[in-house]
Amino acid sequence: MTSPKKRVSVEEAVQYLVNYSTDRSDMMTCMEYLPEDVKIDRADIETEMQLLKIVSVGWSISYLSGESPIQKSLNTCFWNFVRDLSGSISTMIKESMDKEVDYFTTLKERFETYVNGLNQFPDIKDPGPIVGQVFAGLCGDVSDAYLLIAGKRMFHDSLAGVKDYLVSVEIENVEIQNNEGMESS
Repeated sequence: MTSPKKRVSVEEAVQYLVNYSTDRSDMMTCMEYLPEDVKIDRADIETEMQLLKIVSVGWSISYLSGESPIQKSLNTCFWNFVRDLSGSISTMIKESMDKEVDYFTTLKERFETYVNGLNQFPDIKDPGPIVGQVFAGLCGDVSDAYLLIAGKRMFHDSLAGVKDYLVSVEIENVEIQNNEGMESS
């Protein structure tokens, strides 16, 4: 006998998914395996990996929800929450590093970069290798085997994490307040 799915509101689901997208534990595991002799700044790789995870979770919501009534609501609420969180991150960076960064604009640019990479191969069955290649390029070395694998793994792990969560819950309350978000192709 299977246990009943936990009933959650859109807001509860989005809070979980945003927390998952910003959780750094799996990212830190990937960073542990980064070769010592890598020529790219580790902080840059870590930053790109965090951006990839957030983008991958957002993309996964759209992909896995398909045309369901909750898809638009989840997607919109997720990106609205990420936009608000990004404002806080931008402020923190400005205050601590005296550097202007629009984190949400950076996320939107990364989202578009990954989608453009995927659009070059519309018939591909597994987008992971393409995501890995784009990730490696964003890090600065499209031929680095570790970066190719790390990007692919972060994408696949994010997709699996979102899928596991979405099949474990029943989401109710699908009305949306704001119609802004990022749409995937």
